[in-house]
Amino acid sequence: MIHRLDVALTVASLGERYGGPSRTVTGLATALVRNGLHVNIVFGHHERRDGRIVEPGDARVGLHPTRVWLVGKRFRFYPGFGNKLVGLLRSGRCQLIHDNGLWLPCNWAAWKAARSFGVPYVLSPHGMVEPWALAWRAPRKRIALMLYQNEVLKGTAAFMATSAAEYESLRRLGLDQPVAIVPNGVDLELAETLPDTGTDKPGDRTRVVLFLSRIHPVKGIENLLQAWASLDTTGWVLRIAGPDEDGYLDSVRRLAQRLGLAGRVEFPGAVSGEQKREVFRAADVFVLPSHSENFGVVVAEALAHGLPVITTTGTPWREIVEAGCGWWVDIGVPPLAAALCEAMGLSDRQRGLMGKRGQEYVRRYSWDAIARQTSEVYRWVLGRGDRPDCVHLD
Repeated sequence: MIHRLDVALTVASLGERYGGPSRTVTGLATALVRNGLHVNIVFGHHERRDGRIVEPGDARVGLHPTRVWLVGKRFRFYPGFGNKLVGLLRSGRCQLIHDNGLWLPCNWAAWKAARSFGVPYVLSPHGMVEPWALAWRAPRKRIALMLYQNEVLKGTAAFMATSAAEYESLRRLGLDQPVAIVPNGVDLELAETLPDTGTDKPGDRTRVVLFLSRIHPVKGIENLLQAWASLDTTGWVLRIAGPDEDGYLDSVRRLAQRLGLAGRVEFPGAVSGEQKREVFRAADVFVLPSHSENFGVVVAEALAHGLPVITTTGTPWREIVEAGCGWWVDIGVPPLAAALCEAMGLSDRQRGLMGKRGQEYVRRYSWDAIARQTSEVYRWVLGRGDRPDCVHLD
């Protein structure tokens, strides 16, 4: 007999402007529902600051926005977050809480609700325990650790890591709970069928190197601009797309100006939906030069769109080299410039064949496969099944 399984996914926001977690939480929820689970998402929402949310792909996913109070530009408080979860728990519609992210009061509220009702609390850090992330605004994180976050980490029933690197980061913090290594997924409907020649684009067009992610210091955009300035980019343009975070875009624009990149770099801003797909379609190479990523879902999206990818050892995408669909280079300007030069020196057909291989490789990250693994972890945590192979106890 298969027991009904009701899960609450919790996250600070589903705003499009916040990048990966908004898409991965809704993607996972949609796939879990398709696999027979009952899923509710509790999330904070500030209408003016967060803007449009990422909607799940299935109407059966319950959405429960809660009010957010802003103090200054960065501090967010979630006065109704715990109460919303308590309502789900009291109604019997929540047997497990899967929280996403760290350092915010909503994480403490989710853990407290789980402890109060005796249900398991599972946590996905989403890269927030990586060394770079811990060093970023470190004083704020030390305060959070003292006030609540350390208690939350120690009281977690199991962690969900998206890569071996994130698993190792959890162990370095002295956290000895079970860790399931389950990558994020990608919507394979994004994958497009490319012609055998590798491209159906005009031969006399300007080629595009695309960066698409949050405009944030962790993404390595300054290294990217310096690498771009060192190359002969005749016939190419660098397109830096994505939502601005805390005004960092102004700093990026100023650097581009100082490097003399006028006409060689474009800033189309945040894109979503069909506009985002068009941006991928128009590109020839994708680049994500991050200092730190627990997964980098946009890499999977780029591969699904048939683009060869350049990324760094700060991401867990080593296998794209073995799969013949990209470059995985050391962090820094010279390695990035060398990879860009090599990618731009290929023919359209060669890049197209790399893109084809990328589309085949990324099929292992289908959301349905990820949801099946995740639901097995949930059932094991609840004592309803055997320990999945993805769960590590050492």
